[in-house]
Amino acid sequence: SVSNAVAHAAHAVAHGHRPTTARTAGEQQLVRQAARVRARSVTTETHRAMDTAFAGFLASMGVVVSLTFCTLGAAYGMAKSALGVVRLAHLAPSAIFRGLIPVIMAELLAIYGFITSLNIISGFEITKFNSFSGYLDFGAGLVVGLSCLASGLSIGAIAEANIKSYGHYIRRSEKSTETEKEKKKKTGGLADAAGTGYGTVDKSVTSHGKNESNPMEDKAAAARIMTAKVLMLIFAEGIGLYGMIVGLLMHNAASQPVPDYMISPPVFAFPEDPCGSATGAFFGGAGVVVAVGGALAGASMGISRSGVGAAHLAVRCIERVLRGTTPVVMSELLAIYGFVAGLVIALGINADSYTAFSGYLDFAAGCSVGFGCLGSGFAIGCVGDACNRVYSKQDKIFSAMVLILIFAEALGLYSLIVGLSLHNNGLRGLCSAHS
Repeated sequence: SVSNAVAHAAHAVAHGHRPTTARTAGEQQLVRQAARVRARSVTTETHRAMDTAFAGFLASMGVVVSLTFCTLGAAYGMAKSALGVVRLAHLAPSAIFRGLIPVIMAELLAIYGFITSLNIISGFEITKFNSFSGYLDFGAGLVVGLSCLASGLSIGAIAEANIKSYGHYIRRSEKSTETEKEKKKKTGGLADAAGTGYGTVDKSVTSHGKNESNPMEDKAAAARIMTAKVLMLIFAEGIGLYGMIVGLLMHNAASQPVPDYMISPPVFAFPEDPCGSATGAFFGGAGVVVAVGGALAGASMGISRSGVGAAHLAVRCIERVLRGTTPVVMSELLAIYGFVAGLVIALGINADSYTAFSGYLDFAAGCSVGFGCLGSGFAIGCVGDACNRVYSKQDKIFSAMVLILIFAEALGLYSLIVGLSLHNNGLRGLCSAHS
């Protein structure tokens, strides 16, 4: 057969059994054909290894974009909603927990990014992964991230304005109710029997002839505002939900098989380093820097802003100052998240087995942890500063503050879980040249 002839001719030439000048034209053609077959097989294998590494970079960046933008959208929505809750604590302390609805809906945006990131990570199978999957996974992460960012901006704007209006009407209804109770206590109920048109003047009537403050009407107005607010929040939340559905459909399309002839190396691949050891070390080190730097920046932001609020609390009410340090403690957890992620990535960098695929995924892991903790620190700082200032006057805000802080802290925890999952998948990126 042709294959046996090719093998025999190659073996004869390799061992010098026949001089090159003595070969026939047919033998020379067979030798050249054997060389092309060997070169083609090596090239295909090298291209597939490079393509797998590049696909890992694209998909991991999709994870970063999805989690980061979702976290930032959730953080903005929480921060603006917390400002509205603080205002509500001034106006109507009894309605504080009803003002936490937008905070919960902002938390759902972070969950959308968390779910999308874990779905993309679940498709990291080193034997089947290719740039076709990588491009689609990057697009999926981008769609979900931008959708949740837009949703978070809408939730924050709607919540802050509507919570203030809601608190205004609740306060008016409560004041009117208290005023009526005081009047009944003073008159013993005789004023109601006498009426307002016989020798008396109704002080609640304004110059326009309308009732200045009617408790029933104020409660009805507050209920209408609450209904409109919830409806608008549902519409704003739908923006992020639509993006997540489209992103999951794109991820499912990324699982299609791709033939070998469509595989080509990325434009920045280095033929002399097919495993990408140097490239992997660069991106792995950058992942450590971003993870630790971003987490520490978020922790610093949360501690500094919350510390200012705690100092204000100490001046107004020294008995509550230790409780006011709760956001400071939760900000410190973000620094611990970054330290753990950076340590895990750094310990996994090994010159004997570290590849470009591992480096890309570790860089994505560092970006996920760093940016996620940065957004979490921003939310914790805003919530801690504003709530501590109100806590000096109204103790009912403390329970709401702790609940919002838990939601804000969860943003950093989600990013840590995703980052560690990316790192574990990067450990599968073995290279045939190393083995």
